[in-house]
Amino acid sequence: MTDPVDALFVGALDEFVKRRDALARELKQAGDKDTAAAVKALRKPSTAAWAVNQVARRHPDAVDALITAARAVHDAQAAAVQGRDAGGLRTATDAWRSQIRSLAAEVAKDAGEQYRDDAAGTFEAASTSDEWAAVLKAGRLMTTLSPSGFGLQDMPDPVLTRPAIEDAPREAPARDDAAIDAAIDAARAQVEKLEAALEKATHSLRRAEQRLDQARRAVEEAEAVRDRARVARDEAAAELRRLDA
Repeated sequence: MTDPVDALFVGALDEFVKRRDALARELKQAGDKDTAAAVKALRKPSTAAWAVNQVARRHPDAVDALITAARAVHDAQAAAVQGRDAGGLRTATDAWRSQIRSLAAEVAKDAGEQYRDDAAGTFEAASTSDEWAAVLKAGRLMTTLSPSGFGLQDMPDPVLTRPAIEDAPREAPARDDAAIDAAIDAARAQVEKLEAALEKATHSLRRAEQRLDQARRAVEEAEAVRDRARVARDEAAAELRRLDA
């Protein structure tokens, strides 16, 4: 049976509210008041989440590969903690990051470079959660996710697609040297990202300072012209008074 809500998540984002309200009316007229109310309460997805949804729908195999890669990292971490195949963790992590970057690049291509980081964070967070992996595969995210987990508790479930929530979060296993190395690599990548952002901000600041200096020079030149005009006016007035005398 075709899910009528699924059609809301394809097409133009700016038509989402109109099509949502139309579907809610149809469901209400058909006597399905509960679903109609749930559809009516469905929020319009953010632009970044919408772009992630479209990429997930167009590239289901890539999303499956991402989720598989995330599970491989989890398995490699468990193996490393037990002292088995520590080198496999780095390889698995690199493969997972590669999948994240590839999918985020597709989002940036569709929606704009400004959404790349949000998309990467969403693919990372969703691939490590069975609940949100299911929502990602369905292409029904309402907003982007955070790799740190913040915001997931209050995230709305998609209508008619409500993955079961685990009774309790998994306890993170103890880390050995390989796991610590992977964490350090991730931290270094974050530092590089922040340094790039700082460099960009510094460049913007320099340009702003240059524009400020130009504006100040323009003001000084305008004031000099005004002063010269005043002197010329005073000299002309003095000359007129002398002639009248």
